[in-house]
Amino acid sequence: MRRKLPPLNAIKAFEAVARHEHLGRAAEELCVSHSALSQQISHLESWFGLDLFTRTAGRILLTAQGRQLLPACTHALDHILEASMALLQQAPADRLVIHCEPTFAARCLRGQIQRLREALNRVDIELITNHQLPARLPQTTDLVIHYRRPPAWRKIHISHLMELDGFPACSPALLARMPAIQSPEDLYPFHLLHSEDRTTWVNWLQSNNVTGISGERGTVYEDFCLTIEAAVVGEGVIIADPVFCKAELAQGLLVPLFKETIPCASYYVVCHQSGYQRPLIRQLHDWIMKEYAIPQ
Repeated sequence: MRRKLPPLNAIKAFEAVARHEHLGRAAEELCVSHSALSQQISHLESWFGLDLFTRTAGRILLTAQGRQLLPACTHALDHILEASMALLQQAPADRLVIHCEPTFAARCLRGQIQRLREALNRVDIELITNHQLPARLPQTTDLVIHYRRPPAWRKIHISHLMELDGFPACSPALLARMPAIQSPEDLYPFHLLHSEDRTTWVNWLQSNNVTGISGERGTVYEDFCLTIEAAVVGEGVIIADPVFCKAELAQGLLVPLFKETIPCASYYVVCHQSGYQRPLIRQLHDWIMKEYAIPQ
């Protein structure tokens, strides 16, 4: 019997918009334009002859009919995904794809890829770096290492890798030409260096009851590797940590100024639940955890 099904691309669009309650985020996930997504929703509503969404004040919310349709659509798409992943896993893997936050990739994985390949029977590695997490864990990604905990990913295996605590540090040359530092308030004449945002310095100053210094001032580098390089050449003071700044601290290129620390970031290792059952991906996960996990 011929199935009278609604258009499947429109069902994908409907499910994504319903889950995000936002056209922009759904369009980003599906890699389509806002207008194309709106057309798919309109097409589906025309097919049913019903309104599936209400649009108010920038939000797009499900109607009663939309709420009735959503669970079946989500279940069907998840079922197709699971079946597809199971089929893909039957093929021998010739490479593993790791999606990694750039600083972790540069400071921890760079230089260790060959060791990792040896541990995984010389499988090829594709390392993708990005500061941002996608709306969904891509099917083609085997493992994600990031300091952002995925807020809305479904059917994933997630492990807490490490907690980073930081402390003020600068180059010996900068320390030698500036006034002596005896208390946190003495940081006032120093230029502050930030990575991605200014939150860490603000938190450190507040936790040490420093009121005369604005943690908002200074230079922001999106990539923490650039922040470290700027500190080493004497541009200013950084909130350093013993993992990403390990080499610079050990070589004396950066000098700790205070022992008081502040939490900087939590790193997580994430993969598909179905992928975690594959021996090769489990080996990859376990190698990362063994090499870099910091006991709490």
